[in-house]
Amino acid sequence: MNINFLSKLVQKFNNNNSIHHNLQSYITHLAHPSWSGRDFSCFVEEGYKKNIIANRCVSLIATSAASVDWLLYFKSTTNKQIIKQHKLLELLNKPNPLYAGAEFFENVFAYKLLSGNSYILALKSKVGEIRELHFLRPDRVEVVPGKHALPAGYIYKIGEHKTFYPVDSVTGQSDVLHIKNFHPTDDWYGMSPIEAASYSIDLHNQAMKWNQSLLQNGARPSGALILKSDNVYGSHSLTQEQFERLKSEVKEQFTG
Repeated sequence: MNINFLSKLVQKFNNNNSIHHNLQSYITHLAHPSWSGRDFSCFVEEGYKKNIIANRCVSLIATSAASVDWLLYFKSTTNKQIIKQHKLLELLNKPNPLYAGAEFFENVFAYKLLSGNSYILALKSKVGEIRELHFLRPDRVEVVPGKHALPAGYIYKIGEHKTFYPVDSVTGQSDVLHIKNFHPTDDWYGMSPIEAASYSIDLHNQAMKWNQSLLQNGARPSGALILKSDNVYGSHSLTQEQFERLKSEVKEQFTG
């Protein structure tokens, strides 16, 4: 499958030279981490957990994309030859002991659809060979801005524990591969499709809540008609004509 993702993976990860940086020297001259300003948990809660349409869209796209087989080619100046056995293919088909290839990339694509960002962490051997790939939860990753177009690194946080993964300012090599959607106003984070659809999702969720409340109330609209007493006669009764007219108006307004 000839897509930009594979070329990025080869370019960033298939590197036998380990990149070592001193964390303290980085922190002394870096700007503060850039926060996305968006609530990923809200996107997941309202857009994925509570909305069947958004849930189904994310699931269909993620599972369909993850089911496509990877194809690796050796390209020369004259022709292109498919490679059936290679360490890169083995890595893509079994990224780590917990996930097979399709299941792994289904999570990667689903995170990208929900947050606009996906992060893949490469675990390397002592000689720099990639042994495993792991996806990172987007809400736990902070992008540390660099002085130029490249980020200076990534901070992965679980509770109070933080791990810093630097980015080489010249080559762009890093143990973290950041895959993101286009965002017109953010230099470091991608835009979530859920964010663009948030108004429609909120409208649909509120309509479902209203329908549920209505059904739980026996399909009767909430509220009560209260008849004020007549100041002259102190009567609480409607005439038959008033009753029939009120009954007709209620039926016209609420029946459908």
